[in-house]
Amino acid sequence: MLIAGRNQVLDHMSLEDGFRALKEADADAVELCAEHPAMTPDVLLNPSGARFARRVGKMVTDAGLTPSSVGWHCEYVTNDANFKQLKALIPLAPEFGTDVFISSCVGRGDAPNKAELLVQRTGELCTIAEGAGVRLAIEYEPNFIVGDTDSLLRLCDDVGSDALAANLDLGHVFLIEADPLGAIRRLGARTVHCHVEGMARGVHKHLMPWDGDLDLAEYLPVLAEVGFNGALALDLHKVDYAATAPACFSYLRGMLDKLEL
Repeated sequence: MLIAGRNQVLDHMSLEDGFRALKEADADAVELCAEHPAMTPDVLLNPSGARFARRVGKMVTDAGLTPSSVGWHCEYVTNDANFKQLKALIPLAPEFGTDVFISSCVGRGDAPNKAELLVQRTGELCTIAEGAGVRLAIEYEPNFIVGDTDSLLRLCDDVGSDALAANLDLGHVFLIEADPLGAIRRLGARTVHCHVEGMARGVHKHLMPWDGDLDLAEYLPVLAEVGFNGALALDLHKVDYAATAPACFSYLRGMLDKLEL
C-alpha cells in the first residue's frame, strides 16, 4: 500500500511546492484534487487542459511521487453545471498519470426524482470512465444519498458498470457501519483508493490517525485480505497539513511495516 497526501489542503502552496512538501514528509503518492486553486475545473477545462494535466503529472513524478488519483468532490446529481464539468474532467485522469477518479458529495440537493437521477447520471459518468480506462471511485459520507456501504453497493448494482468503484474513507466506515470490517469485505475489489484518519465513536470529525476510537491496525489487514494495494490518503482538515504530515506518514508507515503489508 502507498502512503499518500492530498494537495487540496495545501492550497496556500503552489502545486510544485506542495508536491515537494509531501515528498519531504515521506509520502509515496499524492491525491490530486480539483479543489486546489491552481487546478480547478475552470483551469482544467480549457483548450490546453490536457497539456496542463500532463504537466502536473510530470511535476508529481519529478517530485518523486506517484499520482494515486485525481478527483473533484461535487454535487453532480441535482447540479447540472457540476455534472457537465465532471463529465469533461473524468477523461483527463490518464493525462495526470492515474486511472482513478474520485467524486463524492452525491445527492445532497433537492429534486423529486433524485434517486433516479443518481443512477442515470452515475451511469453516464461510468460510460465516460469506461471509454477512458478509468475507475470512478465514489466516497460515501454520513447523511448523503450514497451514505453507507449498502447504498453504494445498491448503486453499483443499479448502474451495472465495472468502472464504478469506491474511495473508501476508513473513518466513515467506522462511524457509519455496525460491522465495519464486514463492510470492507462486502465492497471487496470495488475499493480502489482509501482515505485514512482517526475518528471518535459517534462524532464526524477527522483526527490524527492515532487519536479517537478507530483502530487502523484492525482495518488495514482486511483491506489487504480483499486485495487492496492502492493508496491510503491522509484526510485531515483545519490543521497545518504540511507540519503534521511527517508524523502521520511515519505512524502509518510503521503500522504497515509492523503488519507486513
